[in-house]
Amino acid sequence: MFYLTSVHSLGPEALQGVQYLSGYYWDRDDESRAFAKRYEAKSGGKKPDHNHAAVYSAVKHFLKAVEETGSLDGLTVMRKMKEMPLDDFYARGAKIRPDGRLMNDMLLVEVKAPDEVRGEWDLVKIRQVVKADDIMRPLSEGGCKHLDPAPAADGDAGPAAEKK
Repeated sequence: MFYLTSVHSLGPEALQGVQYLSGYYWDRDDESRAFAKRYEAKSGGKKPDHNHAAVYSAVKHFLKAVEETGSLDGLTVMRKMKEMPLDDFYARGAKIRPDGRLMNDMLLVEVKAPDEVRGEWDLVKIRQVVKADDIMRPLSEGGCKHLDPAPAADGDAGPAAEKK
């Protein structure tokens, strides 16, 4: 695992040209910068990395599911979370699959050369958006034995029934 905080710690001199996947970059767009600004205010000026953004997004999605269901029952909330799309600065139009995998596009980022850096946390550039479907193992190849046994909303028994 590699994060923006790793780049910050080691510096662009040591890492220029290194590429890695990240689910979030603080300077991607206005929404990402707004989250980073709120985070900085609570963290002594540090920028958030992929983990910070992912946890924030996940907790917010969980709380929304609790609110919509009016329940704290784990199975009820999980089903609602899988039903609702995620659409925030971290998970744009993402879905949670029946096996619990978040289908979220990732960013291929590259560490900037030292002469490209314009500030303490301006350390990477986005090379491309990598689609979740292109990098996540298909559900049919996962072999998950713990899929929700409840019928899908359309009456189909879903993937769990096929495992029996």
